[in-house]
Amino acid sequence: MIRSIGGVGSALLFVLLAALVACNASDQHGSATQENDILDGKYWYVNFSRAVATTVQPDLEARVGLARADGEGKITFGPNVGSPLPANERTYVVNTKHQIDNTSNHPGATLAGGEFFELGDLDRKDGNNIGLMLLSKHGASMTINDLIDSGATSGFYHAVLLRFNRPGVLTGIGNATITKNNNTEASWRIDYTLSSSTTLSRHGAMKLAPDGAIRSNDVNTNRTYYGFGEPNGDWIVWMETSTTANQIYRMDILIRKGKGLGKASLNGRFNLLGFYQESAKENVDALFGRMFFDGKGNYYDFTTRNSFGRSSTTGSRTYPYDVAPDGKVTFLGGSNPIGFLTRNQDRRWFIFPDVNPSGSLGFFIALAK
Repeated sequence: MIRSIGGVGSALLFVLLAALVACNASDQHGSATQENDILDGKYWYVNFSRAVATTVQPDLEARVGLARADGEGKITFGPNVGSPLPANERTYVVNTKHQIDNTSNHPGATLAGGEFFELGDLDRKDGNNIGLMLLSKHGASMTINDLIDSGATSGFYHAVLLRFNRPGVLTGIGNATITKNNNTEASWRIDYTLSSSTTLSRHGAMKLAPDGAIRSNDVNTNRTYYGFGEPNGDWIVWMETSTTANQIYRMDILIRKGKGLGKASLNGRFNLLGFYQESAKENVDALFGRMFFDGKGNYYDFTTRNSFGRSSTTGSRTYPYDVAPDGKVTFLGGSNPIGFLTRNQDRRWFIFPDVNPSGSLGFFIALAK
């Protein structure tokens, strides 16, 4: 179930990287006990935000960089490529449901082991923009072998595209292949079916640093993207950092295809954050919430609040889902929208894109509690 909008970089960074709901009173927030030590260590992050009105300039901010969580309630942001950071630090509190600052306008969620977390900006007044930040823990001694299948020369991924066209927005879903050239370099290809009912294929080359930093060159667009790979190769995220006028912005999120997954792979509580834009009107929205899966083919309590301050919940009503062995998730009913699930139960999260252009386009990412 996808909610529509309510109411309305550079070579230098790679050197640096390589060197180094209602979610109101009725939400199940967890106790006041802090679990801040879940977030501890060095992280890569990607971050984008979109202006809430087209008259605000710049209308898009995008950045990729370094962050460190101290395990005690503070995140410090280091060097980055792209738009300037609005602040170099932020405080945080993780509750027992693994939500981050759950009652604020800058909430988030984390995996239990802190390998991946996300932060949202739902404040339409603070800076006149809203968006998402995705953070993944640094790797160590990584090689391309971590991104490919054992005994093979390639790794296979589900792919999600977010593309701002100025004006307009497109999303896409498809398949990606990472093919090893040597221990630090690989070629890649992504084939998408877009929300515009057209197809798109892109290919290029990428370079991987030992700590997971990625620089990716796109042959089709003649652009360079920056991002990260998860130390076990479970996910890859990269994006453009140039936000100059008339620049098409692209963000690719790749989820490693699994084997032997099924309905039981989705079980229990998942905390979520999302970003959406109305394809026809340019209005943007962000949301924060939760949902539950019974591990047998039903989900329920899809509860969110958005940047307009509105809340929504499915309550006790249940809806069917299915999970294919490779991690493709289908919410059954209607147009049978699909998403993609990470393969490892200890690092379990899924991304659910909206590719129906009749409403809002975007995605939410849900992290297992």
